[in-house]
Amino acid sequence: MTRIKKTRIFSPLRAPAVRPGPAGGPRDQNRRVRTRKLCAAGLALFLELGLDVASIDQIARRAGVGKATFYAYFHDKEELVATLLAPFRDRALAAMDACLERILAASDFGQFARAQELMAAELMATFTDNLDVLRLLLQEARGPASGARRPIRAFYDEIVERAVEHNRAALAEGLIRDIHPRVVAFINLGAIERLAVGMLDGADLGAPADVARSLAAVMLAGLRRPR
Repeated sequence: MTRIKKTRIFSPLRAPAVRPGPAGGPRDQNRRVRTRKLCAAGLALFLELGLDVASIDQIARRAGVGKATFYAYFHDKEELVATLLAPFRDRALAAMDACLERILAASDFGQFARAQELMAAELMATFTDNLDVLRLLLQEARGPASGARRPIRAFYDEIVERAVEHNRAALAEGLIRDIHPRVVAFINLGAIERLAVGMLDGADLGAPADVARSLAAVMLAGLRRPR
C-alpha cells in the first residue's frame, strides 16, 4: 500500500490584541509556538471526542496553557475550527476556481476533461497533505450547521456550489451531455468523499496521483456527449 506523507499546516485567523515583541523575536516565536500547540491540541481532541464534546478547558490543558491564553488567540471553538480548516479550504477552493477558468476557456470536451483532471490532481494532493483535517471534515460534515461545526458545513456548501457552477458552465457551452448540474455535482462529490474515507481507512487504492486520474476518468465517462 502506498504510504501517504502527513503534514499539518496551521494558519491562525487572528493574533492576540497585543503582539508580543518584534516580529521574529523570542516573544513572537513563543506566540507562534502557543498557536501551533492550541491548534494541534484542538484538532486532536476534536478527532477523539467530537466537536460538541471537546471543551475549551480540555484544549487549553492539552496545549499546556491557561484558558485565558486560548481566548487571547481564538474567540471560541468555531474560530479554532475555521483556523484549522483555512489552509485546506483555501487550497481546495483555489483548485476549483482555476478549474472554472479553464472550463470557461475550453472549446471542446478534451479541454474540459483536462481542466477536470488538473483539479482532481490538486484536490488529491490537498487531501494527502492535510489528512487529519480531512478526517475532521468527514467526521463532522453530517452534523447540524451550528456552533463549531459551522465553518465545516459552510465549506461543504462552497464546494457543492462551485461544482454546480462548473457543470452549468460546461453545459451552457455544450461541452457535456445534458444532465442536471446539481445531480452531477452530488454524484461526483459523493465519489470523492468515499475515496477519501477509503484513503483514511488504509484501503489499497494505489498512488494518490493514480487515484486522481482514475477518479477523473470515471467522472468524465459519464459526461461525454454521445456521438
